[in-house]
Amino acid sequence: MTRKDSQAAQERPAGEPQGKPSRKGKKHKKQQQQQESEQQPEQQGQEQPHGHPYGVQPWGNFYLTGVPEIRTAGLGLLSPLPDELLLDLLFALPAADLARLGLASKALYCFAHTSELWKALAIQELEGDFVWCGSWRETYLQHKARGYKAHSHRPLVVQGFYSDFLHQPWFCANVEIQPRWLEVDNIERRAGLTPEQFRVQYEAANRPVVLTDAMDDWPALTRWSRQYLTAALAGRPVIVGNMPWRFSSYMAYCDSGAQQDEMPLYLFDKAFAAASPQLAGDYRVPAVFSEDLFEVLREEGRPDYRWLIVGPARSGSSFHVDPNATCAWNACVSGRKKWIMFPPGTPPPGVYPSPDGADVAAPISLFEWLLNFYEEARESKHPPLETITGCCRRFHPPLETITGPGELLYVPRGWWHMVLNLDEAVAVTQNYVSSVGLPAVLAFLKQGSEGLVSGCCLHDRSSLHDRFVAALQQRRPEVLAALAARQAAAAQQREAEHRLCQLFKQPGQQQQQGAAALPDQPAAAAAAGAATGGSNGFCFGFDVAGSDPAGGQQAGAAGNAAGGGFSFGFDIPAAAEGGEGQGQQDSAAAEAAGSEAEQQQQQQQRGKGKGKGKRGRQHKSEATEEEAACAAAAAAAGEEAKKQKHAGGKRRH
Repeated sequence: MTRKDSQAAQERPAGEPQGKPSRKGKKHKKQQQQQESEQQPEQQGQEQPHGHPYGVQPWGNFYLTGVPEIRTAGLGLLSPLPDELLLDLLFALPAADLARLGLASKALYCFAHTSELWKALAIQELEGDFVWCGSWRETYLQHKARGYKAHSHRPLVVQGFYSDFLHQPWFCANVEIQPRWLEVDNIERRAGLTPEQFRVQYEAANRPVVLTDAMDDWPALTRWSRQYLTAALAGRPVIVGNMPWRFSSYMAYCDSGAQQDEMPLYLFDKAFAAASPQLAGDYRVPAVFSEDLFEVLREEGRPDYRWLIVGPARSGSSFHVDPNATCAWNACVSGRKKWIMFPPGTPPPGVYPSPDGADVAAPISLFEWLLNFYEEARESKHPPLETITGCCRRFHPPLETITGPGELLYVPRGWWHMVLNLDEAVAVTQNYVSSVGLPAVLAFLKQGSEGLVSGCCLHDRSSLHDRFVAALQQRRPEVLAALAARQAAAAQQREAEHRLCQLFKQPGQQQQQGAAALPDQPAAAAAAGAATGGSNGFCFGFDVAGSDPAGGQQAGAAGNAAGGGFSFGFDIPAAAEGGEGQGQQDSAAAEAAGSEAEQQQQQQQRGKGKGKGKRGRQHKSEATEEEAACAAAAAAAGEEAKKQKHAGGKRRH
């Protein structure tokens, strides 16, 4: 059998007859080969139309195609390992061993040609000093393998290899952007805001907004073309995926390589202004963001705060919260950006932060989240509360918008957000601290956690809070004084609200304490409170004679003892929640309590009227005052019962 016949036989599904070389002449052999090529277009060097370049299919296709799976036999003793674990093991192999492993079987061939393996090798070993050659494997081999013939690799399309884990990255890298992902635009767009208006309406309210005129005077809007940026950044590397890389090579990657990556590399350069003052002069901070208190630490002492952002279509940032409890603004110079945002404390569906916020478990790519969770978030199909690791999370429909050239988005502190570049996009972003956000930033930095504080060296993170406060005291003491005054006023207000709350008590507690404190009194008010139904009731007491009340029960007791107190109870929600029958029962109970109180007063009056002489008249005078107070309370309770009954009658009609 020839080498060509052997290769053709390897690509046939298991169970299909291999066939033998024909003995009927060259013409018949040529026709047979032509038929085989028509029946099996997935020969070596031919990519399956609109399919994975190496023929990897999701496991669901196993039940549809009928082609036997080759994974178990091809992996041998490694077959029990999950695909994720097996790929993790392959990341530890050097390039030569990885290439040899790919020759062992067709299943290992698919694993060994996974793009992420060669991407990691190129980033680690080439260290950014390379020219993009069309794919990560091709780039690595052309720079590291002696004698390698450029572009000589032709993918072998394998049949019968199924793996969701290996197929999904390719699928996410090639799926089209769905129109429904771009429909919602529910973030306000404003123009002409003064700094004070912005502070009150958006910064203090912690609400995002798109400013459409904040960049009108930026020269960058007309200057920052690809050629201009290439010239401005020539001679120095830019930071791409935490890797230094020449800007011209990154642009070549954007033209071809980004289409192969599930999560294309993103240029996120924090040193562009220092390396290229020309670019720093092409934009200016808008007036509404002019206050940045981190400036007291100077450039060398403050955390990283501004970045030049460049990325191809389909690149972007996955869900995150901006560092150090800061706010941010993102100004789009060219291209379009899709934004999806969730309020503070409400992580998006599918995103699970650790309790301390240091780690986040989330889908690997933007498209994986959009495919699996976007509809759930938008249509609110998920339950309002979800319990995760003992904590309750509340989901909210997201805020969404698309920013274009000349538009700036304000990102408030604590908001979860993701960004997807719809086109090749260029932007500038800055994080800042204003007087409005200073309390939140100081509280965050005071934790001093190296895993949470970011933007500076590890040994400087724990001391950032103290250094920041010391610099503020030296250069902006009025800011700290104003903050202390606001905090003192807020504390006084909380104390006043707490004292006011002490005047009100729970109805069940009022009934028990009132009955124990006044066992010999008719207590018409206590009876009326009991008639309200316990937990749905509302009652309080106070002393009109001027005594210092220390709670509802104490006030009522003191008032009753002195003859100048007053307490009552009634049920607001019982009639509405319990229905018509419950309202009638409450009214009848209150009327019965009032009638019983009146009868007790009459009996006491007849009994006490028998007193003789001075002592009897004195006793009668005291009884008369006591009876008058009781009668007034009973009358109030009866009047309240009539109102409830009348209200219940209206509801019935």
